[in-house]
Amino acid sequence: MTTTDDATMTDLPFSLDDDAATDPSRAGRKAATLARLRRAGHEVPGGVVLPVAATAAMGEDDDPELLPDATREILTHAIAALGGTVAVRSSAVAEDLPGASWAGQYDSVLGVRTPSELWAAVRRCVASARSLRASAYAQRRGCAPSAIAVLVQRQVDADVAGVAFTANPVTGDDEVLVSAVTGLADRLVAGEVTPEDWTVADAGDRDPRRTGGPEAVLTTSQVAAVAAEARRLAAAIGTPADVEWAIADGRVHVLQARPITALPVAPILDLPTGGTWEKDASHHTEPLSPVGTTLYFPPLGGAVCEMARTYGLLIDGMEQRFPGGESYSRILPPGGKDGPAPPWWLMGILLRVVPPLRAKAQVARSVIADDLPQRTLDRWPREWRPDLERRIAELRGVDLEALDDRGLDAHLDRVCALSADGQRIHFLLFVPYVMALHDLVTATADLLGWSEAQALDLVGGLSTTSSAPDRDLRRIAALAQRDPAVARIVADSAGTPPADVLAALRGAGAAEVADGLTEHLAYYGCRTTGYDPGQPSLAERPELVLGILRDLVAAEATTEGLADDLARRRAEADERLESAASERGLDEPDRRRLHRALERAREAWPVREDNLFFTDSMPCGLMRLAVLEIGRRLADSGDIVRREDACWLEADELRAVLRGGREGLGDLGALVARRRAEHAWVIAHPGPAVIGRPASDPPDLRAAPEAVQRTTGAMLWMIEREYPGERVADTTAVRGTPGSPGRHTGPVRIVRSEDDFAAVQSGDVVVCPITSPVWSVLFSRIGALVTDAGGSLSHAAIVAREHDVPAVLGTVDGTSRLRDGEIVTVDGGAGTVEEHDAGDGVMGG
Repeated sequence: MTTTDDATMTDLPFSLDDDAATDPSRAGRKAATLARLRRAGHEVPGGVVLPVAATAAMGEDDDPELLPDATREILTHAIAALGGTVAVRSSAVAEDLPGASWAGQYDSVLGVRTPSELWAAVRRCVASARSLRASAYAQRRGCAPSAIAVLVQRQVDADVAGVAFTANPVTGDDEVLVSAVTGLADRLVAGEVTPEDWTVADAGDRDPRRTGGPEAVLTTSQVAAVAAEARRLAAAIGTPADVEWAIADGRVHVLQARPITALPVAPILDLPTGGTWEKDASHHTEPLSPVGTTLYFPPLGGAVCEMARTYGLLIDGMEQRFPGGESYSRILPPGGKDGPAPPWWLMGILLRVVPPLRAKAQVARSVIADDLPQRTLDRWPREWRPDLERRIAELRGVDLEALDDRGLDAHLDRVCALSADGQRIHFLLFVPYVMALHDLVTATADLLGWSEAQALDLVGGLSTTSSAPDRDLRRIAALAQRDPAVARIVADSAGTPPADVLAALRGAGAAEVADGLTEHLAYYGCRTTGYDPGQPSLAERPELVLGILRDLVAAEATTEGLADDLARRRAEADERLESAASERGLDEPDRRRLHRALERAREAWPVREDNLFFTDSMPCGLMRLAVLEIGRRLADSGDIVRREDACWLEADELRAVLRGGREGLGDLGALVARRRAEHAWVIAHPGPAVIGRPASDPPDLRAAPEAVQRTTGAMLWMIEREYPGERVADTTAVRGTPGSPGRHTGPVRIVRSEDDFAAVQSGDVVVCPITSPVWSVLFSRIGALVTDAGGSLSHAAIVAREHDVPAVLGTVDGTSRLRDGEIVTVDGGAGTVEEHDAGDGVMGG
């Protein structure tokens, strides 16, 4: 092509073989990559590029037919020269980048044959770069909308086509994944068809593995050829590649090659040594964030040590390590000596003659003699809770944006002090709670022959803190139902931004409803969805809470009867206990033992969830707010993309930001990206349940002093039920531990994280790895709960009992065995999940 005007030259289309085509600022990154690969000898179809300068001159509503005559002439000739059928592809400048692929954001058009079709395809490609979808993608990644070129390329008449990844994008493993369909690959890319899938382990693999697909598409030699070409392309672009390919005339043609974004990267794992380290899958289903492991968890070990000293437990404390972010803990035995527990008879002797053990037994005797458990429980409502409530209210009231860096640093110190105090209080309350429940279970078993489930059913429903968020939303729903117009605003709020819903409520004169919802989000929504300040809070996902409010309004939920429910439950429990005692013909001392155990358990039972709200959930949420404010400042300065990225920094790095040492941290954006990639790798390659020597059986305390049996014995009983250890899944059915009685039949809803909350519908059977206390927001709408992990005294079981939701805990593989939408019957008393065939027609509660 020739021209005498350099300015005009920048507007004119040029061949994919021209030097200009290798310049991404003119040709866009997709075209520039293909141009370089074509020059390097790869089988890339020829084409013509409409450069960035030409598309930039097109207004929002310009007709491509108004392009300069020279441009139109070149493109018209290109269709004939390229073979009559062309593919018109977007080629943005900000595309196929290591940190942002922009996959699926820009349009391509296949099967273009005439000039009029070409102009329409060009218009569509240019418009896609200016769409709301592309703008939203750019905003999420903190970058500007991209300039765009358009590539007009010979369309390969493919026999078979597909995509190939030169590294596994889920696990990061060094293997080529090949997906193929007959004909063109556009249906595959759009997700319209199920492809044939292959895995090629390494360059010398002579026997690729077919891993899925409804029909055979490729031969093994074709798979090998595609994999070899994909590896050559990855070497050419210098990074693991996502390749779009097509086979025609026996040759592998390259249609696109770009870096695989967010590829998992194996971290350097500092595995703990010495002793037995067990993974805590009952609280953490995924690796923790760096901010969680370094800012939130350090005080926990000291809190456990103080608990052990205070109650004379037969441990010296606990250590924690977080290889790859996974939580492993090691119980420190008395004197630090690991090994199997001695026989029961020897244990009884050791507790009487070995000084450290004798001292612990004496502490345990004093604990019982002085009734320390009850005195500690009494401190919660009288002393500890009011103090924590006051401090939480003060910290919630701070305007974080108004603080300078020094002030924010001091605020973070106060939040961390609150969290450390909360953990200490939590564990001091934990032993009295466990002892009270253990005494109740033991008394009812000894005197009535009851199971643990029957005993715990006596105290179910007494933890008002667990159900407080639901009661508050019911109160707001009742307010909304007073005015049909207000109720309609809530009912029609699906898909509407929560801020717009609040504005509509205020506009309709429903300020009380709007204020109530706002305060609900600020208070109950402050809590994170897991035990990690790196996880989002409910306040960051207000549409989830609004969805639950819609359900309550639609169901015409009220607060009537809720105040009487507590008294009713207590009366029913008293009646059951007295009736069982009468049937057994128990004498007065035995009846007193039963009723005393029940009253103690009633006092202790609510304290666990109540204290967790103030000692854990709220401090964790306040910590997240402070970290997000640091993140906002880093995002404003361009150091990171989003404020949430600050959660991928460690405590000392956050402190350095606030104390003027940011320059010494290097490229924070790159650090965040690497830690995200390492997190993804650990999710795909979880560590073992135990590191080090296998876990030994707990000590047999039958010959121990009675005080040791009541303290340490109760804790061992609790650990077995909250942390049931590694289990083997039932191969014949989905079974687990009975968690909350009752039966319910409904559709399965797989919920792996808070990202799936919005999909939960009224009556669903939620199947998840495990829950945290904040998941109680779902319990007012679900029909039943099934978890992979946990036991009869885990938080999931406790909250399920508080909401009368049947629950089966610790199925091991419920999330992988059950399918979204299938109908199941959950029997929380038997610990079973029955799957129904599609034609059963079984539904209902």
